[in-house]
Amino acid sequence: MSCLQWLDKQKPSSVLYISFGSWVSPIGEGKVKKLALTLEAMGQPFIWVLGPTWHGGLPVGYIERVSEKGKVVSWAPQLKVLQHQAVMCYLTHCGWNSTMEAIQCQKCLICYPVAGDQFVNCAYITEKWRIGVKINGFGEKEVEQGLRKGDGRS
Repeated sequence: MSCLQWLDKQKPSSVLYISFGSWVSPIGEGKVKKLALTLEAMGQPFIWVLGPTWHGGLPVGYIERVSEKGKVVSWAPQLKVLQHQAVMCYLTHCGWNSTMEAIQCQKCLICYPVAGDQFVNCAYITEKWRIGVKINGFGEKEVEQGLRKGDGRS
């Protein structure tokens, strides 16, 4: 719940919310590290839901280094986070529940599907409904382009 208090201190539509679901971390330690370094380099305010098992993928001292701009939490009240005015976009695995909550809260989606129906959901999000964009990796250029396209800046 501490992430809601952190969000209250952020500017409207400035925060990237990141969550890849609660059942497992679907991206692996290498991608966790890549995304972590990208977020740090960008300086984009973010909240990242990352289970404790996957904190090992974070660079040493990462949470302390990004504490001004970012918050890494093990769990977040997702619907409340998505309803918050500070949240601009949602970087997601495109699970159905997450997709429906983002639609309900009118948040754009940056899609990184990993398994199963997530690819179909992503296709609907990006091609049919046009409420999000797909990225293929976690490099700085890819995430920045996803943010620009996702929030209408391009």
